[in-house]
Amino acid sequence: MQSGSGLFRLKRFLQHQIGGGIKGKIYTIGYEEREMEIFGGKIDFILHSIGMSPNVRKGLPYDDLNYDYFLKTLDISALSFHKLLLLARKHDAIKEWGSVVALTYVAAQRTLVGYNDMADAKSLLESIARSFGYIYGRDRKIRVNTVSQSPTMTTAGSGIKGIDTLIDFTDRMSPLGNATAGDCADYCISLFSDLTRKVTMQKSHWLGTAYEMIDGGVVRGRADRPGLLRFDIAVEFDGQDYSLEPEGLLRQGWFLLDAERHVLMEIQPRGILKQGAYLSLRGAIELDLVAFAYFLVQMRKQEDAAAVAATS
Repeated sequence: MQSGSGLFRLKRFLQHQIGGGIKGKIYTIGYEEREMEIFGGKIDFILHSIGMSPNVRKGLPYDDLNYDYFLKTLDISALSFHKLLLLARKHDAIKEWGSVVALTYVAAQRTLVGYNDMADAKSLLESIARSFGYIYGRDRKIRVNTVSQSPTMTTAGSGIKGIDTLIDFTDRMSPLGNATAGDCADYCISLFSDLTRKVTMQKSHWLGTAYEMIDGGVVRGRADRPGLLRFDIAVEFDGQDYSLEPEGLLRQGWFLLDAERHVLMEIQPRGILKQGAYLSLRGAIELDLVAFAYFLVQMRKQEDAAAVAATS
């Protein structure tokens, strides 16, 4: 990455990899360290963008998997990441403050019907990034991160139930729209650069345990996802505590309450066949908090719908 043209070539390669346009050759770090000789020394960064499920390719549903195929899915899509990191560390192949990035997907945390055993592989991939990220960071100052792209029509992604609707929904819900393969490539380059040298063991774009609202690089809002038997959502915004609580067993309407249990806003659906909702403000409230609360309710509805679809 010594010149602008080098950056352009790297971005073009990453864009094709993320978009599924290249069937890349898998390189391994040989015991004779031949690859390090080819690169002229230690490596600055590594991108892991390998993923494949024989079960998906054969059209086998999740509740009727071929376990030999399943093991191949895990080996190709996740264990290859562990092998890569193990060999790189063994041969001290990455420079100090170097960077390793792996491509993951939101299905590692959420149910997306049709993504199949690739969801399990991505969960394992992210766990490897956290575990090896600690070891590599402590011993060699090497960063290990994962990046989740917006919904993309890859081989596995195209099998997701309602993928067209999901792509449209996420594009409408995101203030900036869906990120393209090129946008994701740009972000990967930032993780390879020295600008993110203190970022490691993170999954970018999606937070598995919480939602966050970031404004100008500052986290203004955070919402912890409820537990298995809880339906309310704990919200922190600009240092103040709030809660989103559902109305009734069907959880159609929602109330936003402050720390003193005063109702600040009510969110009611427009109707079964209508998109959007009616918002009723009951007290003084910032517009950004209104938008964040509405987003959280919509995401909870999506999770409920996905859970129902997974059991149907």
